[in-house]
Amino acid sequence: MIQIISQPKKERCHRINEIKFMTSDLEVYLTYKLLYQLSPQN
Repeated sequence: MIQIISQPKKERCHRINEIKFMTSDLEVYLTYKLLYQLSPQN
């Protein structure tokens, strides 16, 4: 019974971590995109 309860909790935690990584990747991408647009190269 304890295993059944703890398993979804782990999955939920893992999913939250994935979302955190995705948002951090998106932030990095947007930051680089902004820097590229601000740079005089283009």
